[in-house]
Amino acid sequence: MIKRYEVDGYGGYMSECQDYGDYVRYEDHAAEVEALRADAERYRFLRPLLLSCDFQPDDYVGLTFALPVGSKVSANMDATLDAIAARTAKEQP
Repeated sequence: MIKRYEVDGYGGYMSECQDYGDYVRYEDHAAEVEALRADAERYRFLRPLLLSCDFQPDDYVGLTFALPVGSKVSANMDATLDAIAARTAKEQP
């Protein structure tokens, strides 16, 4: 059995840490990792377009973005962002 240890940030003392379950190998989750990486890249495209953010007490968050002129918006956010990114990439020299 493999034991896990953690080092505190103060004196550098090492102690056995809480068991968080089995270790996982990257190879076992590579497809999921790549899908998450693609999603991160998709949403990174939005960062410079963010105009405002509104937080409500009932856990509602409203975001306002400045999308390029002529952008088509649909209920599928991933498809919308992919279309905008593809269109933007075509327009850049």
